[in-house]
Amino acid sequence: MPTRPLIQTDRSRIATFQECPYKRFLNYHLNGTGIESSKVALPLVSGIAVHQALEGFLTGGDVDEVVATAVQGYRDVVIERGLQHNITPDRWFMAEQCWLLECVMRAWHQHRLPHILGEYEILDAEVEFPHVLTEGLEQMVRLDARMRHREMGGLEILEFKTVSSPSYDWEQQWERNLQIITNSRGVEQFYGERCEGVKIEGLVLGMRRMENAKSSPFKGLKIRDTPYCYAWKTKDAFDNTVYERSYQAARIWKKCAIYDEPGMTPTKWVATFTEKELNNLFVPRPSVRPVPRLVERWRQQTVAQELRIHAALDKYEMLMAEGLEWEAEEVLYRTFPQHVGACKKYHAPCAFEDACFDDGIGKDPVGSGLYQIRVPHHTAEEE
Repeated sequence: MPTRPLIQTDRSRIATFQECPYKRFLNYHLNGTGIESSKVALPLVSGIAVHQALEGFLTGGDVDEVVATAVQGYRDVVIERGLQHNITPDRWFMAEQCWLLECVMRAWHQHRLPHILGEYEILDAEVEFPHVLTEGLEQMVRLDARMRHREMGGLEILEFKTVSSPSYDWEQQWERNLQIITNSRGVEQFYGERCEGVKIEGLVLGMRRMENAKSSPFKGLKIRDTPYCYAWKTKDAFDNTVYERSYQAARIWKKCAIYDEPGMTPTKWVATFTEKELNNLFVPRPSVRPVPRLVERWRQQTVAQELRIHAALDKYEMLMAEGLEWEAEEVLYRTFPQHVGACKKYHAPCAFEDACFDDGIGKDPVGSGLYQIRVPHHTAEEE
Protein backbone atom coordinates (compact mmCIF):
# COMPACT_ATOMS: atom_id res chain seq x y z
CA MET A 1 0.00 0.00 0.00
CA PRO A 2 1.26 3.53 -0.73
CA THR A 3 2.32 5.52 2.30
CA ARG A 4 0.02 8.40 3.16
CA PRO A 5 1.75 11.82 2.83
CA LEU A 6 2.93 13.17 6.15
CA ILE A 7 0.41 15.47 7.82
CA GLN A 8 1.89 18.09 10.14
CA THR A 9 -0.03 19.93 12.81
CA ASP A 10 0.81 21.86 15.96
CA ARG A 11 -0.78 22.96 19.21
CA SER A 12 -1.99 26.27 17.78
CA ARG A 13 -3.76 24.57 14.86
CA ILE A 14 -5.42 22.05 17.15
CA ALA A 15 -6.60 24.71 19.61
CA THR A 16 -7.70 27.14 16.89
CA PHE A 17 -10.00 24.50 15.35
CA GLN A 18 -11.64 23.96 18.74
CA GLU A 19 -12.09 27.72 19.17
CA CYS A 20 -13.42 28.38 15.64
CA PRO A 21 -13.02 25.91 12.74
CA TYR A 22 -13.29 28.61 10.06
CA LYS A 23 -10.55 30.62 11.75
CA ARG A 24 -8.40 27.47 11.51
CA PHE A 25 -9.07 27.28 7.75
CA LEU A 26 -8.23 30.94 7.15
CA ASN A 27 -5.20 31.01 9.42
CA TYR A 28 -3.54 27.75 8.33
CA HIS A 29 -5.02 26.42 5.08
CA LEU A 30 -6.37 29.17 2.81
CA ASN A 31 -4.52 29.01 -0.52
CA GLY A 32 -2.25 26.33 0.91
CA THR A 33 -0.43 28.61 3.36
CA GLY A 34 -3.04 30.36 5.47
CA ILE A 35 -3.16 34.06 6.24
CA GLU A 36 -2.60 36.28 9.26
CA SER A 37 -3.40 39.87 10.12
CA SER A 38 -0.97 42.36 8.57
CA LYS A 39 -0.82 43.98 12.01
CA VAL A 40 0.38 42.20 15.13
CA ALA A 41 -1.51 41.57 18.37
CA LEU A 42 -0.01 43.39 21.36
CA PRO A 43 -0.10 40.36 23.73
CA LEU A 44 1.57 38.18 21.10
CA VAL A 45 4.44 40.51 20.21
CA SER A 46 5.02 41.33 23.90
CA GLY A 47 5.08 37.64 24.80
CA ILE A 48 7.54 36.87 22.01
CA ALA A 49 9.94 39.55 23.24
CA VAL A 50 9.78 38.29 26.83
CA HIS A 51 10.27 34.67 25.72
CA GLN A 52 13.31 35.66 23.68
CA ALA A 53 14.93 37.40 26.63
CA LEU A 54 14.21 34.68 29.18
CA GLU A 55 15.55 31.97 26.90
CA GLY A 56 18.68 34.08 26.44
CA PHE A 57 19.10 34.25 30.22
CA LEU A 58 18.69 30.47 30.56
CA THR A 59 21.50 29.85 28.10
CA GLY A 60 23.90 32.23 29.85
CA GLY A 61 23.57 35.28 27.61
CA ASP A 62 24.81 38.69 28.76
CA VAL A 63 21.90 40.43 30.49
CA ASP A 64 22.29 43.82 28.85
CA GLU A 65 22.79 42.35 25.37
CA VAL A 66 19.87 39.94 25.70
CA VAL A 67 17.51 42.68 26.92
CA ALA A 68 18.61 45.19 24.29
CA THR A 69 18.15 42.67 21.47
CA ALA A 70 14.69 41.55 22.64
CA VAL A 71 13.36 45.09 23.17
CA GLN A 72 14.76 46.30 19.84
CA GLY A 73 13.15 43.32 18.11
CA TYR A 74 9.81 44.26 19.68
CA ARG A 75 10.22 47.87 18.59
CA ASP A 76 11.11 46.87 15.02
CA VAL A 77 8.10 44.58 14.59
CA VAL A 78 5.62 47.10 16.01
CA ILE A 79 6.95 49.95 13.85
CA GLU A 80 7.10 47.80 10.72
CA ARG A 81 3.68 46.13 11.00
CA GLY A 82 1.64 48.21 13.42
CA LEU A 83 -0.75 46.91 16.10
CA GLN A 84 -4.23 45.42 15.94
CA HIS A 85 -7.34 46.97 17.52
CA ASN A 86 -6.50 50.55 16.49
CA ILE A 87 -3.62 50.87 18.95
CA THR A 88 -1.40 53.72 17.81
CA PRO A 89 2.27 53.10 18.64
CA ASP A 90 3.08 56.75 19.30
CA ARG A 91 5.94 58.07 21.45
CA TRP A 92 4.40 57.62 24.89
CA PHE A 93 3.02 54.17 24.05
CA MET A 94 6.36 52.88 22.81
CA ALA A 95 8.14 54.41 25.79
CA GLU A 96 5.70 52.73 28.18
CA GLN A 97 5.78 49.33 26.47
CA CYS A 98 9.54 49.12 25.97
CA TRP A 99 10.10 50.21 29.58
CA LEU A 100 7.60 47.61 30.78
CA LEU A 101 9.25 44.80 28.83
CA GLU A 102 12.73 45.69 30.00
CA CYS A 103 11.58 45.88 33.63
CA VAL A 104 9.85 42.49 33.37
CA MET A 105 12.93 40.91 31.82
CA ARG A 106 15.33 42.36 34.39
CA ALA A 107 13.02 41.61 37.31
CA TRP A 108 12.70 37.96 36.23
CA HIS A 109 16.48 37.70 35.86
CA GLN A 110 16.93 39.18 39.33
CA HIS A 111 14.11 37.44 41.16
CA ARG A 112 13.20 34.15 39.47
CA LEU A 113 16.24 32.92 37.53
CA PRO A 114 18.38 32.21 40.65
CA HIS A 115 15.58 30.01 42.06
CA ILE A 116 15.30 28.02 38.83
CA LEU A 117 19.05 27.58 38.37
CA GLY A 118 19.40 26.56 42.01
CA GLU A 119 16.81 23.80 41.60
CA TYR A 120 17.34 22.72 37.99
CA GLU A 121 20.03 22.12 35.39
CA ILE A 122 18.97 23.68 32.07
CA LEU A 123 19.47 21.13 29.27
CA ASP A 124 18.41 23.26 26.31
CA ALA A 125 16.09 26.13 25.34
CA GLU A 126 13.84 26.80 22.35
CA VAL A 127 14.16 23.19 21.20
CA GLU A 128 12.00 21.80 18.36
CA PHE A 129 11.16 18.18 17.53
CA PRO A 130 8.39 16.07 15.92
CA HIS A 131 5.76 14.38 18.08
CA VAL A 132 4.24 11.39 16.25
CA LEU A 133 0.52 11.09 17.00
CA THR A 134 -0.09 8.17 14.63
CA GLU A 135 1.40 6.89 11.37
CA GLY A 136 1.49 9.77 8.90
CA LEU A 137 0.49 12.44 11.42
CA GLU A 138 2.94 14.40 13.57
CA GLN A 139 2.77 17.47 15.73
CA MET A 140 5.50 20.10 15.51
CA VAL A 141 6.61 20.87 19.08
CA ARG A 142 8.67 23.76 20.39
CA LEU A 143 9.61 23.93 24.08
CA ASP A 144 10.74 27.00 25.96
CA ALA A 145 13.22 24.83 27.87
CA ARG A 146 14.04 21.31 29.08
CA MET A 147 15.58 20.94 32.51
CA ARG A 148 16.59 18.30 35.01
CA HIS A 149 15.95 18.49 38.76
CA ARG A 150 19.31 18.69 40.52
CA GLU A 151 18.31 16.49 43.49
CA MET A 152 15.66 14.14 42.10
CA GLY A 153 17.14 13.84 38.61
CA GLY A 154 13.78 13.97 36.85
CA LEU A 155 13.24 15.55 33.43
CA GLU A 156 10.85 18.53 33.36
CA ILE A 157 9.68 21.20 30.93
CA LEU A 158 9.74 24.94 31.61
CA GLU A 159 7.16 27.16 29.88
CA PHE A 160 6.85 30.96 30.10
CA LYS A 161 3.46 32.67 30.11
CA THR A 162 2.87 36.42 30.11
CA VAL A 163 -0.48 37.38 31.63
CA SER A 164 -2.16 40.74 32.14
CA SER A 165 -3.75 39.74 35.43
CA PRO A 166 -3.73 36.13 36.66
CA SER A 167 -7.31 35.16 37.48
CA TYR A 168 -8.38 32.10 39.47
CA ASP A 169 -9.24 30.34 36.19
CA TRP A 170 -5.80 31.13 34.79
CA GLU A 171 -4.08 29.61 37.82
CA GLN A 172 -6.28 26.48 37.85
CA GLN A 173 -6.22 25.60 34.13
CA TRP A 174 -2.93 23.77 33.84
CA GLU A 175 -3.81 20.16 34.68
CA ARG A 176 -5.95 19.88 31.52
CA ASN A 177 -4.09 22.47 29.46
CA LEU A 178 -3.46 21.43 25.86
CA GLN A 179 0.17 22.59 25.90
CA ILE A 180 0.96 20.57 29.03
CA ILE A 181 -0.62 17.45 27.54
CA THR A 182 1.03 17.67 24.13
CA ASN A 183 4.48 18.75 25.26
CA SER A 184 4.84 16.20 28.03
CA ARG A 185 3.81 13.33 25.74
CA GLY A 186 6.04 14.65 22.98
CA VAL A 187 9.10 14.84 25.25
CA GLU A 188 8.58 11.29 26.52
CA GLN A 189 8.24 9.95 22.99
CA PHE A 190 11.14 11.88 21.42
CA TYR A 191 13.67 11.56 24.26
CA GLY A 192 12.56 8.15 25.54
CA GLU A 193 12.36 9.33 29.16
CA ARG A 194 9.51 9.96 31.56
CA CYS A 195 8.57 13.64 31.85
CA GLU A 196 7.97 14.44 35.49
CA GLY A 197 5.95 17.55 34.71
CA VAL A 198 5.66 20.96 33.13
CA LYS A 199 6.51 24.01 35.23
CA ILE A 200 4.78 27.29 34.31
CA GLU A 201 6.49 30.62 34.91
CA GLY A 202 3.79 33.30 34.88
CA LEU A 203 4.92 36.91 34.38
CA VAL A 204 2.36 39.61 35.22
CA LEU A 205 2.38 42.55 32.79
CA GLY A 206 -0.67 44.40 34.13
CA MET A 207 -3.97 45.26 32.47
CA ARG A 208 -4.31 48.08 29.94
CA ARG A 209 -6.98 50.34 31.44
CA MET A 210 -8.40 53.73 30.58
CA GLU A 211 -7.19 56.32 33.10
CA ASN A 212 -10.23 58.26 34.34
CA ALA A 213 -8.98 60.04 37.47
CA LYS A 214 -9.47 63.81 37.02
CA SER A 215 -6.18 64.66 38.72
CA SER A 216 -4.14 62.18 36.68
CA PRO A 217 -1.83 63.58 34.00
CA PHE A 218 -2.72 60.47 31.96
CA LYS A 219 -6.50 61.01 31.97
CA GLY A 220 -8.00 59.69 28.72
CA LEU A 221 -5.07 57.38 27.94
CA LYS A 222 -5.20 53.59 28.09
CA ILE A 223 -2.17 52.85 30.26
CA ARG A 224 -0.66 49.73 31.83
CA ASP A 225 -1.84 49.28 35.39
CA THR A 226 1.52 48.12 36.70
CA PRO A 227 4.09 49.33 39.24
CA TYR A 228 6.74 48.71 36.59
CA CYS A 229 5.58 51.84 34.76
CA TYR A 230 3.64 54.13 37.12
CA ALA A 231 4.01 55.36 40.69
CA TRP A 232 3.29 58.36 42.91
CA LYS A 233 5.99 60.91 43.72
CA THR A 234 6.60 63.85 46.04
CA LYS A 235 9.54 65.78 47.53
CA ASP A 236 11.00 65.10 50.96
CA ALA A 237 12.36 67.71 53.38
CA PHE A 238 15.68 67.75 51.50
CA ASP A 239 14.02 68.29 48.10
CA ASN A 240 14.73 64.72 47.03
CA THR A 241 12.14 62.93 44.90
CA VAL A 242 10.42 60.10 46.77
CA TYR A 243 8.37 57.39 45.02
CA GLU A 244 5.60 55.11 46.26
CA ARG A 245 4.17 52.29 44.16
CA SER A 246 0.90 52.03 46.11
CA TYR A 247 -1.85 54.62 45.65
CA GLN A 248 -1.31 57.91 47.53
CA ALA A 249 -4.35 60.15 48.05
CA ALA A 250 -2.73 63.22 49.58
CA ARG A 251 -2.38 66.25 47.28
CA ILE A 252 1.38 66.38 47.77
CA TRP A 253 1.62 63.14 45.78
CA LYS A 254 1.38 63.13 42.00
CA LYS A 255 1.05 60.13 39.72
CA CYS A 256 4.01 59.85 37.36
CA ALA A 257 5.35 57.74 34.52
CA ILE A 258 8.57 56.22 35.78
CA TYR A 259 9.83 55.88 32.21
CA ASP A 260 9.80 59.70 31.92
CA GLU A 261 11.54 60.40 35.23
CA PRO A 262 14.98 62.09 34.82
CA GLY A 263 17.89 59.78 35.53
CA MET A 264 15.70 56.71 36.08
CA THR A 265 16.47 53.45 34.27
CA PRO A 266 14.72 50.05 34.32
CA THR A 267 17.73 48.62 36.18
CA LYS A 268 17.54 51.27 38.91
CA TRP A 269 13.76 51.01 39.23
CA VAL A 270 13.64 47.21 39.46
CA ALA A 271 16.39 47.28 42.10
CA THR A 272 14.05 49.23 44.42
CA PHE A 273 11.36 46.52 44.44
CA THR A 274 11.02 44.48 47.62
CA GLU A 275 10.86 40.69 47.65
CA LYS A 276 7.15 40.88 48.47
CA GLU A 277 6.47 43.23 45.55
CA LEU A 278 8.32 40.97 43.13
CA ASN A 279 6.42 37.93 44.40
CA ASN A 280 3.21 39.67 43.32
CA LEU A 281 4.57 40.19 39.79
CA PHE A 282 5.42 36.55 39.12
CA VAL A 283 3.15 33.52 39.29
CA PRO A 284 5.25 30.33 39.21
CA ARG A 285 3.09 27.21 39.15
CA PRO A 286 4.33 23.87 40.51
CA SER A 287 5.15 21.22 37.93
CA VAL A 288 2.07 19.51 36.53
CA ARG A 289 2.06 16.00 35.08
CA PRO A 290 -1.17 15.20 33.18
CA VAL A 291 -3.10 12.01 33.92
CA PRO A 292 -1.97 9.31 31.39
CA ARG A 293 -5.52 8.27 30.42
CA LEU A 294 -6.34 11.93 29.74
CA VAL A 295 -3.29 12.16 27.49
CA GLU A 296 -4.28 9.05 25.52
CA ARG A 297 -7.87 10.25 25.19
CA TRP A 298 -6.57 13.57 23.87
CA ARG A 299 -4.33 11.76 21.36
CA GLN A 300 -7.21 9.70 19.99
CA GLN A 301 -9.48 12.73 19.72
CA THR A 302 -6.77 14.81 18.05
CA VAL A 303 -5.91 12.11 15.54
CA ALA A 304 -9.58 11.82 14.57
CA GLN A 305 -9.91 15.61 14.31
CA GLU A 306 -6.78 16.16 12.21
CA LEU A 307 -7.38 13.25 9.82
CA ARG A 308 -10.95 14.43 9.27
CA ILE A 309 -9.71 17.97 8.58
CA HIS A 310 -7.11 16.91 6.05
CA ALA A 311 -9.44 14.50 4.28
CA ALA A 312 -11.89 17.39 3.87
CA LEU A 313 -9.11 19.69 2.64
CA ASP A 314 -8.08 17.13 0.02
CA LYS A 315 -11.68 16.86 -1.18
CA TYR A 316 -12.11 20.63 -1.19
CA GLU A 317 -8.97 21.17 -3.27
CA MET A 318 -9.98 18.42 -5.71
CA LEU A 319 -13.43 19.94 -6.24
CA MET A 320 -11.95 23.41 -6.69
CA ALA A 321 -9.48 22.07 -9.27
CA GLU A 322 -12.42 20.55 -11.17
CA GLY A 323 -14.26 23.87 -11.15
CA LEU A 324 -16.99 22.58 -8.80
CA GLU A 325 -16.94 25.60 -6.49
CA TRP A 326 -20.44 25.10 -5.08
CA GLU A 327 -19.68 21.51 -4.02
CA ALA A 328 -16.30 22.63 -2.67
CA GLU A 329 -17.97 25.29 -0.51
CA GLU A 330 -20.33 22.69 0.93
CA VAL A 331 -17.34 20.61 2.03
CA LEU A 332 -15.63 23.71 3.41
CA TYR A 333 -18.53 24.93 5.55
CA ARG A 334 -19.43 21.47 6.84
CA THR A 335 -15.86 20.95 8.06
CA PHE A 336 -15.01 24.51 9.05
CA PRO A 337 -18.17 26.16 10.41
CA GLN A 338 -17.96 29.68 11.84
CA HIS A 339 -18.23 29.81 15.64
CA VAL A 340 -19.70 33.29 15.99
CA GLY A 341 -19.41 33.10 19.77
CA ALA A 342 -15.64 33.49 19.37
CA CYS A 343 -15.84 36.67 17.26
CA LYS A 344 -15.48 39.01 20.26
CA LYS A 345 -13.48 36.80 22.57
CA TYR A 346 -11.22 38.53 25.12
CA HIS A 347 -13.19 41.79 24.69
CA ALA A 348 -11.74 42.45 21.22
CA PRO A 349 -12.77 41.45 17.69
CA CYS A 350 -11.14 38.39 16.15
CA ALA A 351 -8.37 39.32 13.73
CA PHE A 352 -10.18 37.34 11.01
CA GLU A 353 -13.57 39.04 11.42
CA ASP A 354 -13.23 41.10 8.22
CA ALA A 355 -12.17 38.09 6.15
CA CYS A 356 -15.09 36.07 7.58
CA PHE A 357 -17.95 38.53 7.14
CA ASP A 358 -16.95 41.03 4.45
CA ASP A 359 -17.48 39.30 1.09
CA GLY A 360 -15.14 41.67 -0.74
CA ILE A 361 -12.29 41.18 1.71
CA GLY A 362 -13.03 37.46 1.98
CA LYS A 363 -12.48 36.98 -1.78
CA ASP A 364 -8.98 38.47 -1.61
CA PRO A 365 -7.82 38.94 2.01
CA VAL A 366 -4.17 39.57 1.10
CA GLY A 367 -5.11 41.97 -1.68
CA SER A 368 -7.17 44.00 0.79
CA GLY A 369 -3.98 44.89 2.70
CA LEU A 370 -5.54 43.75 5.98
CA TYR A 371 -3.90 40.33 5.79
CA GLN A 372 -0.65 38.75 4.65
CA ILE A 373 0.52 35.22 3.90
CA ARG A 374 1.12 33.47 7.22
CA VAL A 375 4.73 33.37 8.35
CA PRO A 376 5.72 29.82 9.44
CA HIS A 377 6.53 29.46 13.14
CA HIS A 378 8.22 26.06 12.98
CA THR A 379 11.42 25.00 11.24
CA ALA A 380 9.66 21.91 9.83
CA GLU A 381 7.17 24.16 8.00
CA GLU A 382 9.94 26.17 6.38
CA GLU A 383 11.54 23.00 5.09
